[in-house]
Amino acid sequence: MDTETVQKHFKGVKELPTRAGFSANLMALCPAHDDHRASLSIDISADGTTLLCCQS
Repeated sequence: MDTETVQKHFKGVKELPTRAGFSANLMALCPAHDDHRASLSIDISADGTTLLCCQS
């Protein structure tokens, strides 16, 4: 997955500073609940592995 794909599938995507070993660090509205503030952390590693974690 890449940043463009994430932006197509999730609402409220914001890019954050990239951490070591990752190609992207994003936050978005979590589709699993009625989210009003971005709580879904989306990390894309250098090899394309995508990690999703709701921080709510």
